Amino acid sequence: MSYLVSKDKKECFGCGCCREICPIKCIVMMKDKEGFSYPQINMEQCINCRKCITVCPYQNNLKLIDKDFQQEVFAAVNRDEKILYESSSGGAFDAIIKSYCQRDDIVFGVSYDTNLQVMHQAARANVAGEKFRKSKYVQSEVGHTYSEAKKFLQEGKKVLYSGTPCQIEGLKAYLGKQYDNLLTVDVICHGVPSQKIFDKYIHELEKKYHDTILKVEFRHKEFKHRKWDSKLLKVIFTSGKDIVLDYNTSEYLRGYANGLFFRPSCSICQFASNKRVSDLTIADFWGISSYEEGLDEHKGTSLIIANSPKGKAIVAKMGNYMDLYNIDYEKAIKHNARLRNPDKGHTKRAEFFANLDSESFYKNVNKLIPPVPGWKRKLYGIKCVLIEALRK
Repeated sequence: MSYLVSKDKKECFGCGCCREICPIKCIVMMKDKEGFSYPQINMEQCINCRKCITVCPYQNNLKLIDKDFQQEVFAAVNRDEKILYESSSGGAFDAIIKSYCQRDDIVFGVSYDTNLQVMHQAARANVAGEKFRKSKYVQSEVGHTYSEAKKFLQEGKKVLYSGTPCQIEGLKAYLGKQYDNLLTVDVICHGVPSQKIFDKYIHELEKKYHDTILKVEFRHKEFKHRKWDSKLLKVIFTSGKDIVLDYNTSEYLRGYANGLFFRPSCSICQFASNKRVSDLTIADFWGISSYEEGLDEHKGTSLIIANSPKGKAIVAKMGNYMDLYNIDYEKAIKHNARLRNPDKGHTKRAEFFANLDSESFYKNVNKLIPPVPGWKRKLYGIKCVLIEALRK
């Protein structure tokens, strides 16, 4: 069933496909008290064509990119050290753009606007790599990018559209047909918080440091204690000052890692499996150092899954920019749980949202998921060193 019929929030991904397909534009996406967007129909204008229900990704079977294609899995590291350092993992997205696009082709990806709102946007291929680099742990606003992409496709332009699997499914449902000049790329998604959650965290950081935030970098990388750490959050202020936070010092990272404030539909996500809807799937290759000597998931190694002949052909071209390693699929899913099942969410999710507007973000998260005590962190550090020594 669709949310438009059931009103069950677990049955809506917030992709906005229903809004875009409506022939008389009587559907708007409205945010609820948790900050997530849901469709609302103006019944006085509705002509009951049911197109919105027909295209809903939730109620339709997965539009698998190629049911008969044997998926191929790769570990990949970008040879450009600057791109590798600035990317969340191994710099795969930059290499995909270069392998598929010419300078003026169109790439859709996710970026911040000037107010740190997380938006899907279009960019020319020659600037898209830098513009869309780095993870954003917020559900992006798709806006009207589905209809924009369709316009470019109909004009014969090559289009690369990237997003979470549910966003890609929404695009494909909206388009209603395959386009030879379209390449789709999805990410292995852990779950999505709302912009409201992110905004509250940002505003409290600004209040704490008496400064305005200019830029936020999830998955910032640093080399410290003789190893790379890529699970950091870097915040840059307009004054030029910056801070780097980790799981223990960032309530947002801690809440995200524990599924405290994800969208309701994330807990039953049908895309959290090996059945993919895009030509290419990209993610971090967690655990790769156990299988390939010299590769480091924290310095940056991408997991790439080719899900179609088109995707496989692009991976072959990516060899011009990345070191590629064929990997057994079972090794890929061992440390990537979202290729097996969805994150069920934290047991105290309801309590978090009940206090969202009445308590500070810091207090709300720290009460439900306290920081890890110092002795446990030291013990974990020793464990990591021992594991690394045994690997060698």
